[in-house]
Amino acid sequence: MEYLKSINDVTSQDENFNFIDITDNSDFIHGNMFDSIKEFLNKSLYDSFKKTSSGNRLCFSTSSRKILLKVKLNNVEEYPNIVDWNTKGFDVYEVNNGIYYHKTVFAPFKENNIFSEIIHNKPNSQLCVFLPNFSNIEKLLIGIEKDSELKSVKYPNEENPIIFYGNTTTQGASASRSGNSYPNIISRKKNMDMITFIHKDNENEYSLIKSLIQSKNSNIVLLLKQNTFKTSIEEIQKLKKDTQNIIILIDDDFNDDNLNYDELNNMKIFRYSELFEINELDYLTTDKKHFTDYGMYILAKKICENITENH
Repeated sequence: MEYLKSINDVTSQDENFNFIDITDNSDFIHGNMFDSIKEFLNKSLYDSFKKTSSGNRLCFSTSSRKILLKVKLNNVEEYPNIVDWNTKGFDVYEVNNGIYYHKTVFAPFKENNIFSEIIHNKPNSQLCVFLPNFSNIEKLLIGIEKDSELKSVKYPNEENPIIFYGNTTTQGASASRSGNSYPNIISRKKNMDMITFIHKDNENEYSLIKSLIQSKNSNIVLLLKQNTFKTSIEEIQKLKKDTQNIIILIDDDFNDDNLNYDELNNMKIFRYSELFEINELDYLTTDKKHFTDYGMYILAKKICENITENH
């Protein structure tokens, strides 16, 4: 990795590459940074979500044997309890016939927010790079060797991504790298596009959930909180289409003494600890709300078993 003072700095490798600015190019970056989410949200909600990189992916194929990424992050806030490969990590996979093979992961050290990194590539391979879960990207340039080609890659369900809504658990706070949040794992396992919404408080929550349920999307996974659960469920019941598959997650602090599961009308509900065998509870972290990587995989596997594939 080479640290830069400006994203326009010339690196020791630049003379071998042609650069393309893909910061605002939804042909290459999939997720919630672009106009594709406008249909779900009113302007205030759209403005609050459009710049987050959590759950976003850079997908492309190229004939270049080396790929040089130049990145400028617009924040480098340190999260002492989360590893840099998660908060600022770029988690790289090679994709072959819909199967994902891990290649590498990289992240800048401490306060460095402008850097370049080389990815070695088999010519004409398809790559998927899971972008940082907490730091947002201000500028992203991709360099390919001169006389090489760069092509965008589409998902089979490009027009019908899975929608995830949740908190820092959904964001993958305790994962070892950015690609190991459970939405990212599900995207790999199913080779499906997705949009992830991370909401940190109750403000506008009902408006957001209403917008998501009113979307045309077939699969929606919601992590609901105790104090907004009843009203949210009532809103979902009124708006849910028969063709929609709604999966609801609740954590172990949730008191469901007054919860009537019969009222959930074809919605699936999972409590965190119910996903694990008694001898597997160590795969939850000590706060019982976040997951180790293996815990993320168990949750992702359960959700995948209940995902409807409408490509």
